[in-house]
Amino acid sequence: MEDIDNYGIKRCIEDAVNYLLKRTKKIYIDWDIDSMNVTGTGTSGDSQLTLREGLVIARTINKKIR
Repeated sequence: MEDIDNYGIKRCIEDAVNYLLKRTKKIYIDWDIDSMNVTGTGTSGDSQLTLREGLVIARTINKKIR
């Protein structure tokens, strides 16, 4: 969490994907919708991702693995 606060979520996701791509050929992503603080997930809390953060993560991963 400290890295996200210091560097931003986009950079942290880019760093994580780069790390994985150096070590493997494929990346499988499993996203639990309950990690997001959006209507209809059934859970809510301060530590969940906002819709905006979720979109940044998804778009960043998509650009890196295409």
